[in-house]
Amino acid sequence: MGITIEQALIFSEWFDRWGIKGPAATLGVAALPFTMREYALALGRKHPDDGPAPPGAYFAALGIEELVSLDVSDYEGADVIFDLNGPELPASLSRRFGVVLNIGTLEHVFHVPNALANITRMLRDEGVALHILPTSNAVDHGFYQFGPTLMFDYYAAAGFEMLEAAATILEPRAVSATVLVAPIQPGAFGTGLLGAGDARIVLTLFAARKKAGAIERPAPIQSLYSGRLGSRQRPRWFPPYEMRRGRRVPGPEPLSVPLDSASEAGGRAWAHPLPATTLGDSLDNPIQSPLALFEDEFLLGPPHTVHDLIREGGGGAYSHWGDTLYFSTADGTDPRTNGRSYRAVIPALSLVERR
Repeated sequence: MGITIEQALIFSEWFDRWGIKGPAATLGVAALPFTMREYALALGRKHPDDGPAPPGAYFAALGIEELVSLDVSDYEGADVIFDLNGPELPASLSRRFGVVLNIGTLEHVFHVPNALANITRMLRDEGVALHILPTSNAVDHGFYQFGPTLMFDYYAAAGFEMLEAAATILEPRAVSATVLVAPIQPGAFGTGLLGAGDARIVLTLFAARKKAGAIERPAPIQSLYSGRLGSRQRPRWFPPYEMRRGRRVPGPEPLSVPLDSASEAGGRAWAHPLPATTLGDSLDNPIQSPLALFEDEFLLGPPHTVHDLIREGGGGAYSHWGDTLYFSTADGTDPRTNGRSYRAVIPALSLVERR
């Protein structure tokens, strides 16, 4: 169970942005394959110690004073021995933590519903569930690989607030190479599509905040089949960026295109031309476009949606296909007359080509 320096820096941003507080529990004993000096330098700071980074030092840097590790055995020196497969949580762990971090454990637990319920029980109201999950090209790493759909639909059904969702994407057998960090929203990897991925390793990072009255054992229906493709629950969006050796690589600002000349495209769908320099989805790569669509300041979606679903379901679903954006409004009204503004945000082409 490890946290790479890239993930450590992403979590640093999330802890600060959302005011995440302890006490903290890690599922498994956290291994940190970097030094505190490397971590400090990546933040533009100085640190005298170049030895291995103990978990306590990293979490102390995040403002966490109490850190508890849980595991199924004491093989790695966990503080608490507990099997997440179990249906009942020890009373001593109930509602104890401000943040619970699954840093690569869930895929090794057979009874995922019990494990997710136990995470919810461990959290206080306003506590945050943080996950690092294998999503692609991790066959036989654990029992499972998890699509982001599980996180979105499960935590929506549980009554949590979505905070963040990001993918760290890297080339196979090049774990220390450049890492692409990309936002994830529902449908980011293709709504209901098969064969849309590639050979790269994809890990999903996800954060959701527990609200009062959260449901411990929801039974979500996949949003694709529930008639709610345009759910209002969305995490924060950001332009994709690269990290190299733990440092964020500066890149150009994304292109913002006002959608002020949409035309009817059948049913609830509208069409708008985009600059010829943009790289849209295609039959060869149906999820390559990182375009984000906004209605006023609200992120619409899902992206990469089959055009018939856009026409029939609407709800904000869209598709950047070739050099045209096919989209729908959140409530099915005419974007030319409903008084709202629409814009497409297209990250820099150098990042677009990597998707």
